[in-house]
Amino acid sequence: SWFLLEHTEIRGLTINFFSASATFSWAFLFIGLFTKLICKPIAILNFLVKVSYPVYLVHLAPAIFFGAIFFKLGLYPMTIFLLNIMTTSIASLAIYFFFIKFTPLDWIISGYSKSWLQPFSRRVVK
Repeated sequence: SWFLLEHTEIRGLTINFFSASATFSWAFLFIGLFTKLICKPIAILNFLVKVSYPVYLVHLAPAIFFGAIFFKLGLYPMTIFLLNIMTTSIASLAIYFFFIKFTPLDWIISGYSKSWLQPFSRRVVK
């Protein structure tokens, strides 16, 4: 009867299921709440939405790099964690602005119509 789940495994699966359900419920609550509360565009939110995907794409390399440096320095784990969040955020934003936003890479990531650089667009000059 190796294929039957033991009592403790069923309990663990049940806890995992309800934990995941609670996480999704909280996420949907906050999405709905903030969608209801924020009716007008806010500049900082627009900026964060615009940079979120490119920063997500490039954040892993700086996170590993800075994490390894801070670990080698012998810092406390919480200090490493907080410094890594700050330096990775700054480095990822710098990578976005220097290597993505003003280059054709933004065409691939954001789409040509949303890109800052549009040399082939038909702009009407008034």
